[in-house]
Order: sequence, then structure tokens, then C-alpha cells
Amino acid sequence: MHALRQDVKRKWGGVGLHIAQIVEIGLARVFLTHVTGMKLSPQQATRLFSFFLNDSEKWAIFVMEDSSVSRVSRDARTRLAVEPERILALFSMGSRAKGKLTDIMAGLRREGIYEDVVDERGPATFVLVSRRPVSI
Repeated sequence: MHALRQDVKRKWGGVGLHIAQIVEIGLARVFLTHVTGMKLSPQQATRLFSFFLNDSEKWAIFVMEDSSVSRVSRDARTRLAVEPERILALFSMGSRAKGKLTDIMAGLRREGIYEDVVDERGPATFVLVSRRPVSI
């Protein structure tokens, strides 16, 4: 798997690697399901999907084993405050990182931030959060 990641990164850079990871964990499927339920023009859907694929650092937060719960929570709150319509994805990989993600989500829920989707596939977990409930 490491060799494949290196090959993708060499050929398509960091953005290509992020796109591959997003597809690998199933978030692209969840996102497309959500977008198809929205009333968007073809141009709006194209812009939204392009943003989704190319700007993951703006809408995704990767929770690592060594992540600070307070720092990640502050980052999520700040991003949602700047753009209240935004949906963020928080990812974790492995049991220690999942524990941190659980702690982060508990704090965000207490502050009125909605947890829209929780998906756990093997060691990977992702959660979509927003200021308002979103049906996916």
C-alpha cells in the first residue's frame, strides 16, 4: 500500500493522493449521494464537486493519534464559524485516533454542532459535521 501511495503522490502530487484517499474510504460515494439530492444547476454541481476533490484541506480535518483534541476542536469551530453553511469531514484511522475523534465530537455536540454522518469501515472513521442538520 505504501508503494501505491508513493506512486500516486509522485504522478499526481498531494492533491491526487488526497483524492485517492477520499475515494478509498468511501467519502466520495457519500458526497455524491448528498449532492444528487440537492437542487443544483449543472454548473453549481460541477463547482461543488471540483471543490470537494481539489480542496480537501479546506473541508477535511484528519485526526491523528498525536492530534490535540483542543486544537482540532478549535479548528473545526473556526471553520464552521467563518462559513456557517460549510460541512466538514473529520477523519480518523486506528483506535487511538478514533478515541480522539470521539472526544472531539462530544465537545462539538455540546456546542450545538451537528453530527450528520458517522461511517466506520475497518480502522477508518469519518464524521460529517455542520452548524445545521443535513440529510444524507
